[in-house]
Amino acid sequence: MKNFIYLIAFYLLYTGCSKNEVQVALDYAGTNRAELEKVLAYYKDPKDSLKLRAACFLIANMPYHGYLWSERQEMYRKKIAAGGRVLGRGILRKFWEESQMPDEQEFVLDAHSLTSDFLIRNIESAFRVWELSPWREKVDYNTFCHYILPYRLADEPLSISWRDSLNLHFSPIIEKETDMQRAFVLISKYVNKKMSQSSVACPHVMDILSLNKYGYGLCRDRSLLLGNALRAVGIPAVYDYVHSWANYSEVGHTWIALPYQGKTYTLLDKDSVLRTGNRIDASMFKPTHILESDYPFVIDSIKRVSKVWRSIYRFSWEEDPSFLKYIPWNLANPFSVDVSDKYALTSSVSIVSLTKAKVAYLCTFRTGRDWQLAAWAPRERNGFTFRNVGHSIVYQLVELNAGVLTPLGYPFILRIDGRKVILKPDLQTKQKVLLHRKYPFFTHWTNQWGKMLQGRFEGSHSSDFKHAKILYTIRSTPLFQNIVELNTDEKFKYIRYVCPTDCRTPLAEIEFWSDGQRLLGKVVGEKATALENCFDSDMQTCPSCKQTGYWVGLALESPKYIQKIVYYPKNDDNFIQLRQEYELLYYDHKWISLGRRIATNMSLEYDSVPERSLLLLRNRTKGKEERIFIYEGGRQVWM
Repeated sequence: MKNFIYLIAFYLLYTGCSKNEVQVALDYAGTNRAELEKVLAYYKDPKDSLKLRAACFLIANMPYHGYLWSERQEMYRKKIAAGGRVLGRGILRKFWEESQMPDEQEFVLDAHSLTSDFLIRNIESAFRVWELSPWREKVDYNTFCHYILPYRLADEPLSISWRDSLNLHFSPIIEKETDMQRAFVLISKYVNKKMSQSSVACPHVMDILSLNKYGYGLCRDRSLLLGNALRAVGIPAVYDYVHSWANYSEVGHTWIALPYQGKTYTLLDKDSVLRTGNRIDASMFKPTHILESDYPFVIDSIKRVSKVWRSIYRFSWEEDPSFLKYIPWNLANPFSVDVSDKYALTSSVSIVSLTKAKVAYLCTFRTGRDWQLAAWAPRERNGFTFRNVGHSIVYQLVELNAGVLTPLGYPFILRIDGRKVILKPDLQTKQKVLLHRKYPFFTHWTNQWGKMLQGRFEGSHSSDFKHAKILYTIRSTPLFQNIVELNTDEKFKYIRYVCPTDCRTPLAEIEFWSDGQRLLGKVVGEKATALENCFDSDMQTCPSCKQTGYWVGLALESPKYIQKIVYYPKNDDNFIQLRQEYELLYYDHKWISLGRRIATNMSLEYDSVPERSLLLLRNRTKGKEERIFIYEGGRQVWM
């Protein structure tokens, strides 16, 4: 036994962890210590020296790793495991509803719960796929330890046989492949096809084997499955993420990358080759429709990022430990590292500040909420320098005291060339603003709306529209509200909208008017369902248009002159809505109201708005998607 202890001490010198760290982990394990010691004893033979180093690496870094789990999840997992080969969302919803157990999650610590059997099986399986892989010479031991060996990718629930099960499932996909990068691509494409981008009734992250069986999930679920599948076949994989987009949504994003020779390789969209220098996954709505030069709205296509993080297994905190008492967990998570520079986020910004705080933070605005911490920096002489951050983003410098953010100076836009555009409201110079939205307008909407060009409205005397008369043809990109004034000299009993043959963009609402009254009738149409949603005065409902070239209209009780058509394409419900209450605010160390308005048309007008101010329009009636903007050139410019 004494020789065994010396053997462990010797190998710890080469593992990146110390004997003390392993001892701390064993002490931390409490009553589960014996299970961890069994793993070390299992590899006491000198021929297993490399595996002993691996075991020490896993155990030394095990404290604080764990996952959230509930009794209801466990029952749900068992139902999934016992279920058929095909589990649709309806069946999963039924399973979740039938799992009538407490759903209060507890954090299960790995050090307190993992068995020696689990860890030994994980080590053996990881070594086997690494040593037998065709790309073994490209994956050194250090890469193996960090990006193949760990039994978890992030904080997902664990299954004892996950590695062997995934290997059995995914290895046939790359059976004849000898190139590591091509193998990565094959499995990535397989998972992307297998995993439907859709949420399920269970609101929690499930274990990998459940995810692999039912094949539904959002980006986090897909990333967890893909990353673990890659590691199960001996391909290094890392789990990279953004906490939240800096100008879009209120959530973030995760994706899987290949770490190789100090570089980060990703697979972009429909590409078939891994590359370095790709844009961040899912960060762009590719424009497919060219807008007219006089289109009135500012359109964006890029989701911006302030920082990119990587989930790792090794405990990693390279800064002064004294800072840990100041910094919140999401920025000081020792199991995450900043990899922003791997994704070309290399801007730096230095800010002079008189605060005596030892640490300050850059905040970005989180959609529908307020400022949130994005980066931290220690004091350097008379201020703070933040490195490797994203550009073209609004930042606010703050200090944090007892959980309260205190702004230091005014927010600013960090331009691509490093300039700071200070957003200090000019209280002496006021302007009039005309507002149309409370949230950025992205190209995925105009891409859909652009397909409506050559769509037409028709009137007919017969229900078969054999001799229909074209009342209006869409010849420019629609807006949210589109009003068409007509001067027809003929009455029609049947009226409709005909979608172009290569388009299936739904209309949220259609209004036909005659003599100042909105016309009512029997809803008619083809190649779509729920057509009545076009006439229910609800912008959030629309027909289901699964085929191109659909049409929808009304059969009136009697022929009418059609004097006006108003139509609204499917949209995100973030345009100004009639009869809803809005409040405009500007920022001057806090949000200051410029008053509330009940919308009487599809825009809001405010006088006496300070120039150069950062603005925020809130819908006080409903909705959460609200973002900051500035007002330039008579338009809202979103941030």
